Amino acid sequence: MSKYILVTNNPKVKEKYENKNIDILFKESIEKIFKTVRDYIHEGSILVSHPLAGSVKPFQNPYRSIILREGNILDFNSLKTYENSFEKYQQFRDKKKDKESLPDHILIDYQVIDLSLIESALQSINLD
Repeated sequence: MSKYILVTNNPKVKEKYENKNIDILFKESIEKIFKTVRDYIHEGSILVSHPLAGSVKPFQNPYRSIILREGNILDFNSLKTYENSFEKYQQFRDKKKDKESLPDHILIDYQVIDLSLIESALQSINLD
């Protein structure tokens, strides 16, 4: 069975999946999520979910969750997808929402959006 890794800064995602058959790496920021995902891809992991999934612009949602599957050779499709996504994210980085500047009810809405996106991606994975 393949090992899956979920990299997130979303407390709702962490809470829902922390007792499932998936490794969760909780990071403080989107930048740290991207750095962690990059490192895993260079070590051979494969992207399962797109880093910019959903219709919310990359700078709008301060939460991001990305799923990887462990592998043992560099997957160039994952690397290319990652690099294109990170480049797009960097283009909008100055416009990104700062969690500290948003009211709690808006933060919860963004957490729910990110959770919904990751739930859709996880439907194709048998975690049991």
